Amino acid sequence: MATIRDVAAAASVSTASVSHFINGTKALTPATAERIQQAIDDLNFVPNRLVRTLRGGRHSTVGFVVPDMSNPFFSELASVIEDALQPFGYLVVLCDTKGDVQREHDYLRRLAEMRVAGVIGDFSGRTDVDLSALSAVGTSVVLLGATAGEAISSVNVDATEAGILAAEHLCSLGHSQVAFLSAPGGERITDARWRALLEVFDRNLGGENRVVHLKAAGRRAADHATLVDSLLALTPRPTAVVGANDYLALTVLHSLLRRGVDVPNDMSVMGFDDIPAAALSYVALTTVRAPAEDMGRTAVEMLLRAIRREIPHPEHAELPSQLIVRDSTTAPGQVN
Repeated sequence: MATIRDVAAAASVSTASVSHFINGTKALTPATAERIQQAIDDLNFVPNRLVRTLRGGRHSTVGFVVPDMSNPFFSELASVIEDALQPFGYLVVLCDTKGDVQREHDYLRRLAEMRVAGVIGDFSGRTDVDLSALSAVGTSVVLLGATAGEAISSVNVDATEAGILAAEHLCSLGHSQVAFLSAPGGERITDARWRALLEVFDRNLGGENRVVHLKAAGRRAADHATLVDSLLALTPRPTAVVGANDYLALTVLHSLLRRGVDVPNDMSVMGFDDIPAAALSYVALTTVRAPAEDMGRTAVEMLLRAIRREIPHPEHAELPSQLIVRDSTTAPGQVN
């Protein structure tokens, strides 16, 4: 059975370099990393990570905690994070809380018990107890969607700014009767987008606006589609719909089209995140982009610095939102 010394000899590097590669504790040059990986493959070397953990170390594993993996935005984010961590030898463990606070708590507790090297996540129901448990075992944490005031490293796309961009776009088109649609999961970001939307319409239109918030019973596409019944029953009928995310907005858009509602001439529809399907929809979706790739890579860079103890204090990054205007929004009653 091959040993770490055999790998080092085959790759013409020190055993320390092999250890750093396996455990992700130090960045190596691409050429060195490639030689080590080739030697591992050639020798069929399997590191005993359990032994390392029992000796007081930790798994070269990172937990990724999300509120809703059925949302393509989080799928894209997971792919970015996994790709960014893979060269450093980290295995990513996905934890989908499905919007359940107790499930989130259980995942964070189990990740602490596993002594994972780090956790990246959008924690809607996190508590100080959960974060203290991770800190107590030396696990580094990067929060997604947190405010810059948090005492833990964070990467944030300002949900309030995103809500303002959406509201100002619809106001500029002349909409005053708007429905905001949401589903369970990611409540902190959803609430910030909703409050910003409402504030802009109140400021610009005062008592003239009629902005309502409809909530789906569940996270499935079928739950989203049932919102359309409630939406079309409203009096007066909204001239624009804003989904709390693109996944929800696209489901509603297609449901409206199937019922004979012309999008955008009868009703404008927009969302948030700019998932790939937004541009490919039969009616391309207007949205507010959250830069998933930048978000994921920034979070990984922060996490690696924290794991290596290269930073004395938490880091915070705030990434910009961007309005992407496509075919699904227009002035109310306007025919192209």
